[in-house]
Order: sequence, then structure tokens, then C-alpha cells
Amino acid sequence: IKNSSTIILPQWLKRLEDLGLKACMMPRDVSTLWNSMFDMLNLALNYHVAIDGITSNQDLNLCKYKLEDNEWAVAERLCDTLEACNLL
Repeated sequence: IKNSSTIILPQWLKRLEDLGLKACMMPRDVSTLWNSMFDMLNLALNYHVAIDGITSNQDLNLCKYKLEDNEWAVAERLCDTLEACNLL
């Protein structure tokens, strides 16, 4: 979304506004920052409804990125594990 400022970003921001969520950008997973995956997954889980909505929009051609319920469950378990490591 970050590099799609003319098409996808406005739709993302509108979706967040419609859902009453704070406007934000998804953090990237950076291999040299050990907790960046936790930050990315944590935001994704908190913005799950918005992400599902934006990836369901066929006009934006993001359907291939839509996560199924079992994939969201895996993301949640991974985030829980990384959160425990984050507390160390």
C-alpha cells in the first residue's frame, strides 16, 4: 500500500476511516530488526477487518493476498510467540 499512493492508499485510508480506525501504514518486516515481524503481525491482527476488506476489493486486484481464517489463526499464534520473545 505504501508504494501505491494514487490508487490503493486512498482506499486504505477511507476503509480505516469508515471503520473508525486510526490511519496508519503497515510496518515492514526487516531482517535486521528482530521485533519487526511482531510489529507487523500485531498491526495486521488489530486491523484484520480493514485488511480483509481491502483485499476483498476486486477492483484493487489484491484478492490473491486475502488470508483465510486458518491463516489468520496462524498469524495470531505466531504473534503470541513473538510477543513472548519481545518481553525478554
